Order: sequence, then C-alpha cells, then structure tokens
Amino acid sequence: MTQPLFDPSTGKRFLKKTRRQAAIPVLIGIWPLNSYKQALRLNNEVPGIVIPDTLLKSMEAAGAAGARSRGFAVARDMLAWARTELAGAYLIPPFKRYEEILEIL
Repeated sequence: MTQPLFDPSTGKRFLKKTRRQAAIPVLIGIWPLNSYKQALRLNNEVPGIVIPDTLLKSMEAAGAAGARSRGFAVARDMLAWARTELAGAYLIPPFKRYEEILEIL
C-alpha cells in the first residue's frame, strides 16, 4: 500500500523498481483533493505525500470553484490507471466524508 499518489509517473517508477525484486501486489492510495489550500498543506506538511507542481498550479488557477473538480478528476484518472496497471487502490475520503468517494467511482 502506498501513500496517496497524484501522478501515474510516480507509481510507474515505483513499479519498475519493485517488479525487479518480486511479484508484489501493489495498492495505491487515492485521495480526492478538495481545494488548492488542502493540496498545498498536504504537499508541504505531510511527510511522504508529494503533489506534482503541475497539479498544484492547475488547482490554484482553477480557483475555489474549480479546484475540487480538478482534484476529483485526478483521483478518477488515478483510479482508472490503478485498475489497469496494479492490483488495485484504496480510497481515502476527504475530511471523513465517505459519501464523496462515490463521486470518483
């Protein structure tokens, strides 16, 4: 199980290294981002979570109204990637609002 990932390239680099060692099933963490402020806080204050600069910039540019849509779109993309390339994913509900996870399924 990985920390939340926000870019398939990070997962691909990890898989390339682990698949040399053994066939290990990998589940990635998926965290739908609600806002630019949340993304910035996670990136800067939570060890192990890295949010790509391109995503941070696009969420900032989207403004308060569009940042959530952008964050959830990335989560849907990561879930689609996990379904084709990995054993699967585990979903992290934003702010313990479990019903919001349904928006990415």
